[in-house]
Amino acid sequence: MAILQLTLANCRDEIRRRIGERTGGTTISNPNVSDAELTRQINLYLQRLPRRTAQLTESPREIKFDMWRTFSDLTETAGSSTVYLPVDYDRFISFWDQTNGSKLWVVKDVEKYYRKRKHLDRADTDRTGPPEAIEILDFASNSGTWQRRGLLHPNTASGVTPDIRMYYWRLPATVSSDSDTLDLDIKYQDIAIYGPLLEFYRDDDPAYQRYEALEREILIGLAKTASVI
Repeated sequence: MAILQLTLANCRDEIRRRIGERTGGTTISNPNVSDAELTRQINLYLQRLPRRTAQLTESPREIKFDMWRTFSDLTETAGSSTVYLPVDYDRFISFWDQTNGSKLWVVKDVEKYYRKRKHLDRADTDRTGPPEAIEILDFASNSGTWQRRGLLHPNTASGVTPDIRMYYWRLPATVSSDSDTLDLDIKYQDIAIYGPLLEFYRDDDPAYQRYEALEREILIGLAKTASVI
């Protein structure tokens, strides 16, 4: 059975129709809103969808969607304790050392982590061995790609290449080509029409209230599927 899945072109056409352009087609001469602007608004809205849902539900904590839950093997090099997280990284769930079959603990207070290991014969800061913990750091350039990085503890031994898998919530994939489908659970894909539409109306416009109500209806459904962390 066929399933109706919206493409980027479908979303742009529908937004144009609802904001009153003469046609929903993308070939209209001198359109009121360019394809590039509509595409940007759609992508920006999808990226802030968790924040929008948290705002609606008045949640004081982060909201993440399982439709964007995935895993990836991190980028590593031999003898280095630095690993790079995927470019679409949003929030970690867990880390797994595939070589040694063990879970990695995520640490923030690294000095506290080392103090807990005083039973070792030598200082942890000088010790090398299989990874036991990971510290998530800032963004850095990885061969020209801007990525979040992590630091493994203890230090990686010379000649050894870590093999770390991360389970995480990712950012939604951007759409750029007309035929690109939305990176959304198909049951909630209308949100990519109603949400961006709000950027084109004043908040005292009756149309704004109408589309805000339609957006809210879908956000409530999305909120019920979300994980709160």
